[in-house]
This record gives sequence, structure tokens and C-alpha cells, in this order.
Amino acid sequence: MARKTPNADVDLSEQFIVSCGSEWTSGILGCDGGYFTSTFNFIETYGSIPEACFPYTSGSSGYVPPCSQKCSNWQDLVINIDSWQTVASDITSMKNALITYGPLTVTMTVYDDFFDYNGGVYEHPGSDPDPINHMVSIVGYDDANNCWICKNSWGRSWGEDGWFRIVYGDCKIGESTAYLMYTDTSSTSVIVTIHRIKMLGEIESFLEGDADWSYRIQVYDGQNWIEEINDEYSDNEDDHTQDVSHTFNMFSSSAEITIKVWDRDFWTEEDLADVSGYVGGGADNDITDRRGAIYHGTYNLITNQIEPIDTIITEGAYATTSGTYAPDNSQNSNEENDAKVWFTVSDTYELPDPDLAVTGSLSGSAKMGTTQFHLGYFTVYNIGVDPYGFSEPLLDWEIATTPSWGTNWRFDPESDNDLPPGQPTTVNVYVDVPNQQQTYTGDIKIWNAENHADYATVPITLTAPMDQVVGSLHVLRHLLHRLFFF
Repeated sequence: MARKTPNADVDLSEQFIVSCGSEWTSGILGCDGGYFTSTFNFIETYGSIPEACFPYTSGSSGYVPPCSQKCSNWQDLVINIDSWQTVASDITSMKNALITYGPLTVTMTVYDDFFDYNGGVYEHPGSDPDPINHMVSIVGYDDANNCWICKNSWGRSWGEDGWFRIVYGDCKIGESTAYLMYTDTSSTSVIVTIHRIKMLGEIESFLEGDADWSYRIQVYDGQNWIEEINDEYSDNEDDHTQDVSHTFNMFSSSAEITIKVWDRDFWTEEDLADVSGYVGGGADNDITDRRGAIYHGTYNLITNQIEPIDTIITEGAYATTSGTYAPDNSQNSNEENDAKVWFTVSDTYELPDPDLAVTGSLSGSAKMGTTQFHLGYFTVYNIGVDPYGFSEPLLDWEIATTPSWGTNWRFDPESDNDLPPGQPTTVNVYVDVPNQQQTYTGDIKIWNAENHADYATVPITLTAPMDQVVGSLHVLRHLLHRLFFF
């Protein structure tokens, strides 16, 4: 998977490709192999499914189970692939792609001795006359041992716990190479868009024409620095406008961002442009990182604001950074290769919604006409959750309705603002009891003040027997009546 999502834990089903690919397409031949491009086109068209939905068995059994043996709810589990890209087969291009995009899928030739491999750096003796017949993943390289580090699909009992190392170029490895682009939609992202780059100082010599702009964006995602390079933003154009977006999955609510710009030269070395107000400039014939030439800032996913470390100036919908901004205030733009960048930063993060919950019930027995009888209490909770853990959803709640019987309902408290999760509020309830002997029932409705569809009810039962004072007078009158007429 491409390094757009370096921390995604995705285990896809090889059996889905082997079984369903051989039934749905003509270029995948089950255990008899298939065409490299057919495999990737199948994945791009149909996606894939989790390993647990269709476990891989063909590697050990040599049998291709029918596609119908995948799990019954497979359509609900399909993981879509954005796209796939090929890579040149030379070692340098493969290394660069591995660093930039992550693990590579490659073809190779398997000979009989490879089945017996149990460790070390593999190299097939003699020539490699046989055709391509296998695909594996390259996950790293080791220049000290002149080899690729690879993952096979034959289980952990083979090789180095399922892995192997192989000499660069041996067994035609990498003759066909590609990587998949996949974005984990369960995570949230920051999007950095370069809108325009303009030369302010003379970064090119007279014979070299206009600038050929390249740039690098780095984002610290809360765990790692991730970078994307656009090495062909413009050709022979000092002032180039083109929106190009780069997406970075985030594991923190704050993203640290750097932007580095340089000019590609055909005849001489590449030149570093200065696009930062930080003191210091760019350089000719050298694109080594220099703090004074590289923009640094942070972006807050909760406030949706750029929090500059280096000076930025807003122009319309764009933030701008330049080697001429304070405190550098460059007066020698030609010497420092000053340039200006227009860019935007946005994100896919949505603030979590609070979620109201209430526990408790109210009941009691009181004399008719009792004022401010204490019915009891209930508890209001905010059970809203931020799945990313970036912020706390805050709840504003209030009493919505009370039963029609009773008067002078009083709640302590009667509302609350910014109630965080994990800090419930206890609400005491008081009411003037009606002047009629009866058992009263009903509900109190409490709702989210900002979302009335989010509400809860508390049941009430109140018994109002005959007033005890009135009852005593009635008995006294009865006794006097008997004494008077006895």
C-alpha cells in the first residue's frame, strides 16, 4: 500500500483474487498464474475483501476454491483501491518508489531451489532462463548485503518466518513492479494544496530560461514525518499556477507542515528557493535542507486554522509564504533565490457531536397541596465520543417539557452548558402537589439544546392521598356529633 496511509492495518484476501479473479476475468488463471496487469486491474475494478472473509488456502493446497466460498456478506466488506502505478525496473527507481510509496508488488522467477530456502540472502546459481512465474512484495532493501527484503505468500513455515532476502536483480525480480494507492477512509486527513509558485529573485542564469519548479511537502501526522514530492510542478515558467493537492492521514489534532521549493536545472545543479520569512536564504547548485529557506507552520484540525511558525500573509482564499517576509525581509532576493508560494490547508475532521443520556426515575407520595415537594433526582450524561480522540464533544442541555399536572416545577439545575463526557450532572426535581387525591404519572423531557432530536425522558409517579390535616378535622367533627346526640 502507498504510504498515504502508513499506519493502516489492512490484511486483504489473496484468495479473493485467485478464486474470483479467475472466474470474473480472463487474465487471472488461478494457481496457473496470471498476467501482472490483469491482477491490478481486477483489484482496481472490484476492490478486495478482508483476509478473514476468504482465507488463503491455495498456496498450501494447490486447489482453487470457488468464488462462492467467500463470506456471505462480502459485498459489505469490499475495500476499494484508489489506483495502481508501475515503477521502472532499475534499482534506483525501485528504491525511490519504496521510500516514497511503501511496499512494492513485483514479479520474479521461482526455481526449484527457492522452495527449499530457509534463510540468508538468496541467489539462484547460474543464469535465469525461465520465464516469470511468481509475485511477491518488496518491503525494504539492504545495500550492505546488496539485496531486497521481501514478503512471500507461502506461510510462516517457509523462509525467514515467511520473508526472504534476494540479491538485487536475481531471478528477474522487479522486472514488473507496481504499487497500490489506498486511502484509509476510517481515519481523518489534512489536505495541503499548492496553488501557485512565483520567482521573486533571479534563481536562473541567463542561459537557463525560466524556472522549473519542484517542491516537497512534509507533514508530521502525530507519529511520523510523511512527505510527498512533486518533481514536475512546472517547466520553464517563473510564475506557475496549478492546484495540486496532497492528502496526509492524521493521528493528532495538530499537523506540523513544511514546504520546500527548488528549481530543476538541466545544465547545472538544482537551486534551492527561499520561501520562508525565517532568516536565511536559498542556494545555487545545492538543495540541501536549509531552515531559512523552508516554510514551517502548524495546522489545527479543531479550529481549522494555520498557526504560523514562519510568517504567512493571507491573500484572498490563500495563505502565502515568501523569502521576503519578516523577519528575513530580504533585500537581496537574487542572492537568496527568493520565491513566493500560495497554498491552502484543509482537513476532513468533523467535530464530534455530543450525545445526551439520562438515568433515573421519580416517584413519591405527598399530601395534596404540598408546595415544592422533592420528587427525587435524575442524572444527565454526555456519552458523545470522538473516534479520533482529538477533542471532547460538549453538551448543552435543558428541560424541554413537564407533565401538565402540578405547578411550579423546579429543577436544580434546570440546564447546563458545555457538559463534557465523564462528568454527569445530578438534577433535583421539586413540584407543588395538585389539590386532588390521585396517582399522577407522566414524563419529564430533557433535550440537547442544539439538537432537539437528541432527547431523553424521565418517568414520574406521584401519589397524592387525602390531606392528613383535613382528615383529622373530619374525625373530630364526627366525635363531637356523637357526643352531642348520645
